[in-house]
Amino acid sequence: MRRVPASRAEAIAKRRNPGYDGKVIAEGKTRRKRVQLISPEQVLRELPASKLVVYDAGAYIFRENSRGTDCFLIVQGRARILKRSARREDVPLATVKPGDFLGEMSMLSGEKRSASAVALTRLETILIDRNGFIALLKEGHPFATRLLLQFSTLLASRCQHLLRVASRQPTTSAAAVRKVTTLDVRTVVAHMHTLWAV
Repeated sequence: MRRVPASRAEAIAKRRNPGYDGKVIAEGKTRRKRVQLISPEQVLRELPASKLVVYDAGAYIFRENSRGTDCFLIVQGRARILKRSARREDVPLATVKPGDFLGEMSMLSGEKRSASAVALTRLETILIDRNGFIALLKEGHPFATRLLLQFSTLLASRCQHLLRVASRQPTTSAAAVRKVTTLDVRTVVAHMHTLWAV
């Protein structure tokens, strides 16, 4: 992990990136989202504690079961999300690209990381510190609300993706399904409400 000079971060904060216009690529199709996507420039401008961090290809951004109090917004490059199986194999769950967030579940819930993230290419990210995010929530800043809405939309989308993947696994036994750690949406929403009320 390399911290990038402040001048580079300032340059990103000042530019207007046409790639963040609200369009999302999903399953090979372009579709409009109702939530306007947050750009790297907006994050650097609105969250002064955020930092531009670069990872080389092959570097781990974070590892499964590690503590996480921050999340990352990908500016450039791609990363793969990996989950350790019962056989101790890394199973790829997803590939994330510019505009996607990593680690938001741990930042919001305070739980350990549920998966690992490794850079597939040189990766430019913006590190979003939980304390800076909480400070904005306490102020009632509209940007914090937009960011929280984007996290909620992202979590709902990932839950839908996991449900689609699970529905394609007819050989999975009911006992195996019961052993899988579930994401209790009510708990996450309650925790987000707690963050909002802080």
